[in-house]
Amino acid sequence: MSALSHLEDTSERMLEAIAETVQLIQVNMDKVSNVNRSVTDITNDATSLGVNIKVVDSAVKEVESSNKTLADNMQQVCELMEVMTGRINRAELTTKEMLSKYEESAKSAGNIEVVVGHLMEELGVGGFMGVQDIRPGMKIAVVLNDAEAGNGEWIGEVVNCVDKTLYVNLEDGNKAVISRREKEATCQLRIVVDNVLYKWEDIAISVNSHGGNGKYALVVETNPQVFNRRKYPRMPLQNPCEITIKGEEKTYVGRMANISANGFAFASEDEIFSSIKGKDVEVEIKEFDPLDGKSLEGCIIRSSNNSGEYIVGCRMPQDNNEIKKYVSQNYSE
Repeated sequence: MSALSHLEDTSERMLEAIAETVQLIQVNMDKVSNVNRSVTDITNDATSLGVNIKVVDSAVKEVESSNKTLADNMQQVCELMEVMTGRINRAELTTKEMLSKYEESAKSAGNIEVVVGHLMEELGVGGFMGVQDIRPGMKIAVVLNDAEAGNGEWIGEVVNCVDKTLYVNLEDGNKAVISRREKEATCQLRIVVDNVLYKWEDIAISVNSHGGNGKYALVVETNPQVFNRRKYPRMPLQNPCEITIKGEEKTYVGRMANISANGFAFASEDEIFSSIKGKDVEVEIKEFDPLDGKSLEGCIIRSSNNSGEYIVGCRMPQDNNEIKKYVSQNYSE
């Protein structure tokens, strides 16, 4: 019984030991399973790493190829820059030569202008050579040489021309330009022909005692001096305007195109302005301060058709100092 009891104890301890052993075996199996999974993960990671290393290697090779291409391109750019530099240097030399020739041309043009000016004085412009070409209706301006006798500049119109004597009317208002008692008054005479200003100095002026041919008589015995009136700057203008043709009552609407001290241009869609060269017109410009509400007088010297809108250029019978001042203050070409 004692031996059996001891054997039973021993069996129980053996069973406990076997149970613990089984548990340890199970634990070890779990750990082996974990290790197996870890090894599998490591293998997969190693495979992915290998793939990534191949991608990086391929990218490095592409970068190397791109760097080579970039280096080749930079070399080509350097070569092109050298070519461009050479051409720029040659262009600079060409520009200097052209500038030198331009200066020579400008000097020649100046000389030609002087010669042409002398020819204009001798031959006139558009067939106008002197007093013999003055016709009734031409606009004139008269400035007395004696400042005390006159009151500045008078505007007028030629009534008749007999030999070397011009019979004219001047806008003198209620005050005569000269009195009948004055016999030795002299003046400066200005007349515009085809946009060119002709000027005579020291012209004898007197009151016309014959009547019927104009209020004043001017004796012109010399050739005129010629001044180019195209040197005044022209200022663009967009003001609406109303145009009246001299001798007609109808008024036409238009807009201004430009203006200067001696001429202006307006635009109108009325077909009457398609062929009206030589006609005198009055233009009322809306909201144009220099005229102070007065109309602008001019003679049509050209008309061009701009897609159904006629651009009409006019010259003034005399320079307008107020417009000249206005343009110089408000416009720079």
